[in-house]
Amino acid sequence: MISPPSPTHLFLLIFMIFATVKSQRNVSVGDSLYAGGDSAAWQSPSGDFAFGFRPIPDYEQQFLLAIWYAKIPGSTIVWYACSNRGSAPSAVRNSKVELTTTGHLVLTDPGNNELWRSRSVTDDSRVSHAAMLDTGNFVITSESSGNIWETFKYPTDTILPTQELDVNGSLSSTLAETNYSNGRYQLRFDLGSLVLNQIDMFTKKPYNDYYPLGAGSRLIFNDSGYIQIQNSSGSPLNLAPANVIPRPESNYYRATLGFDGVFTLYSFPRNPGNGGGSWSIVWSRPEDICRTFVDITATLGTGPCGYNSICETINGRPNCTCPPGFSFLDEKNPYTGCKQDYASYPEDCNPDGSTTETDQFEFEQMSFADFPYSDFGILHPATELECRQSCLLDCSCAVAILQDPSLSPDGTGTCWKKKLPLSNGWFNRDAIDRTALFKVLKSNASRKSPDTPQPSYENRNQAVLILSVLLGTSAIFNFLSFAAISSILFCLYRRKLRDVESIRSRRDIDTNLRSFTYKELEQATNGFKEELGRGAFGTVYKGELSSSQVNFVAVKKLEKVVQEGEREFKTEVKVIGQTHHKNLVRLLGYCDEDEHRLLVYEFMANGSLSSFLFGKKCVDFEMEEEAILTEWAYDCYIDGMIEKFTEYDEEGRNDLGRLEMLLKVAFWCVQYEPLLRPSMRTVSMMLEGAVQVPSPPCPFPMNSISKIIV
Repeated sequence: MISPPSPTHLFLLIFMIFATVKSQRNVSVGDSLYAGGDSAAWQSPSGDFAFGFRPIPDYEQQFLLAIWYAKIPGSTIVWYACSNRGSAPSAVRNSKVELTTTGHLVLTDPGNNELWRSRSVTDDSRVSHAAMLDTGNFVITSESSGNIWETFKYPTDTILPTQELDVNGSLSSTLAETNYSNGRYQLRFDLGSLVLNQIDMFTKKPYNDYYPLGAGSRLIFNDSGYIQIQNSSGSPLNLAPANVIPRPESNYYRATLGFDGVFTLYSFPRNPGNGGGSWSIVWSRPEDICRTFVDITATLGTGPCGYNSICETINGRPNCTCPPGFSFLDEKNPYTGCKQDYASYPEDCNPDGSTTETDQFEFEQMSFADFPYSDFGILHPATELECRQSCLLDCSCAVAILQDPSLSPDGTGTCWKKKLPLSNGWFNRDAIDRTALFKVLKSNASRKSPDTPQPSYENRNQAVLILSVLLGTSAIFNFLSFAAISSILFCLYRRKLRDVESIRSRRDIDTNLRSFTYKELEQATNGFKEELGRGAFGTVYKGELSSSQVNFVAVKKLEKVVQEGEREFKTEVKVIGQTHHKNLVRLLGYCDEDEHRLLVYEFMANGSLSSFLFGKKCVDFEMEEEAILTEWAYDCYIDGMIEKFTEYDEEGRNDLGRLEMLLKVAFWCVQYEPLLRPSMRTVSMMLEGAVQVPSPPCPFPMNSISKIIV
């Protein structure tokens, strides 16, 4: 006989039913989620998908508003909120997303500043509810049962079964594996064909396509797991997978345009067993992206690995390396390209274009490698010795490509001389029968940096002072003038520093600044113990100098910069050191020792600029203060309201054109991605008016506080 359930069992049963219904219910108007909170997601009825906040890898205490596979280890993201500027607004802990009465999803930070909002796709704003569907689509529904907004209409880098892309739709790759800003690749329709193309990171305009996927005007990912292209007659043609029958009842499917430019169809078992399972590649295009960029693409564009790099396709993905004599622009991102390890000086070349000191160089060779573009000279016929000698004597030659005579159809060799930048380099043992000869500086070479005067540093210094005057009494403006000056210094670090002798503590005659050793600053900061703040380029620590008239100092340890050379570093320190203004923090000294680059400023006893502007509450967000202020300034620039910075400064309002130019230069110099920052020579020409300053993208793509509608 079955006994009746106890009150305890009844309570547990009711609680389980209530919990299940709660996890599957519709999202009502006024419902909200908080980043880092206990209820940080709305799930679909089956629990396959979730909408809410996901922590951003490598970015502590920052979250992404996204949709992900909730049952898969690693919670693969398939959609994320993205602005019309291509940046993914990140949210700090306790940021909120809410469904409003007007039918919008609105993302705000803890200070109630709007970071992002959804856009209505219909004119009907009488919202009924929202829901996370089992298809992976998050929808906002009107009272008339139509969709006001849905994520399927605004894809990012991924499409899912039952999702379609029309002729105006597109996918954009991420910038890196954990950087969700728009990257260098697109999938889109162009002139009646579905294509993959690379984009220019500065203008965001597309280069020619590097891989055509097929003719048509609509991309369909049907519920059977097939990806199809609908042609002009309305008939769907299967694109993927090839020679495989999809099984959606047993597998999850997604198609993603990777940050490396490969469009891939993946599958994951719904019941993976004890092994946990993993995403498997079902189909991908192009199959050999390195060769594709050589065979199909135009000569424009950087290729999958950036300039001055070597691309090798391994398991369908580009593997990027730097050739001899080169190193990565960004050690954490091998896809941004490489830079030459030694600096070239005008004194290296004779007036006739020949190399001055040929005994300072040697060649390192790499078989099965080629750079199909960047030719400026061809020797035919040519032996290996003739090829080496011609490149060695030619000051413009960085690498020579040799076709071995024994492998040539006519038995004669050919030598192609290349100059920087090198584009679309690739390595393939089966397809390339050439050898690359790289001209590199000998390890024991003793090249002396020329003491040539730097042009127009007085003009650059004058431009900095003009910006300082324009800032006037505005607190925000004072920050911008300090940021502009500091930014010029940061732009300098684009090349890796060579080993230099340790610098003893002394007063530099040229800069009138004290030159510290790293050990001195390490002792002054008690091992870099007390952190004052953190920015995009480094961390600031409090220090004490017992032998100085100024006891307390702020020591900025430069970290996230691409370093250049000692001569350029000291020149820029000289410019900053000679710039004095009542509203600027004074530079007292520097450290230029081995790989260490530190700046020593006077200590601001009254606290940071952000705490002055916004109150003590901002002290808890020091890691974001630089990004917040810079982003605020950028939004004012984008909205054409730079006059806000001048307040009651009549002189500043009378020279808004000059101010706008200086702001644009500053925004270029503080770009978070090193690849986007201009060279020092370009900055100098911008400030002098020798070149036009293009409109800069958002400096901090992962930290957006502006009001954005997508």
